[in-house]
Amino acid sequence: MSETLQKIRDYKVKLLIELLSQCTSEQQLVFNRMYSPKNLSASIEDVCNKLPDEKYNWAVSQCETTIANNIKKKSRKLCKNQK
Repeated sequence: MSETLQKIRDYKVKLLIELLSQCTSEQQLVFNRMYSPKNLSASIEDVCNKLPDEKYNWAVSQCETTIANNIKKKSRKLCKNQK
């Protein structure tokens, strides 16, 4: 792998780890089930580092959607509490 491609991969891994840190522990476990079904106790970092290149875009998209849904749920909960 060229140095440039390695830098891109490293960035993708770092981004995915950052996104997953914004997910709940239950959501992180779902991620592990999907991307590391034979080793559910693997760390998020290990799973992200071993993720095949062709799965990164979808994994990032799933995390972004999950985070957006978490924010919406939290916002609705705050609105209910203010009533």
